[in-house]
Amino acid sequence: MRNNIIGTILFIMLLFVPVYALDAKTSASLNPVSLPYLMEKDFDGRDLKLGKVLDKNKYYTRYYITYMSGNLKISGIMNVPAGKGPFPVLILNHGYINTKYYTNGRGLKREQDYLAKRGYVVIHPDYRNHAYSDKDPEHQTKLHMAMLKM
Repeated sequence: MRNNIIGTILFIMLLFVPVYALDAKTSASLNPVSLPYLMEKDFDGRDLKLGKVLDKNKYYTRYYITYMSGNLKISGIMNVPAGKGPFPVLILNHGYINTKYYTNGRGLKREQDYLAKRGYVVIHPDYRNHAYSDKDPEHQTKLHMAMLKM
């Protein structure tokens, strides 16, 4: 069961985790904060690893997780429902939380709990530069440069 869950999650992550790899012609013609630009990007999410159990109750088990996004390790949490799967998977991304105050899996706790209790595997990734995710020294520069091009 654990391998089935990990395989399903890796497939879903391939759809959502950016690597910043477009050819020069495509990247020059599209605004980097536009949907067409994002639709042209290659996405690479791999090596999902279940870490220690953070919490366990009669409804689900909460794990610390990591996976690779490009060359960066991303941390997060995953709630896996009790019982026999397969289970549908949801990825919950939090809004802005200052990295000074952010902790692993912070944000949307109520929603994580609600959905896991109803049979969904819930993945809540920490963004780059958040919690235990690798630091991306170019993150702010990329973000601000994209905004300047708008």
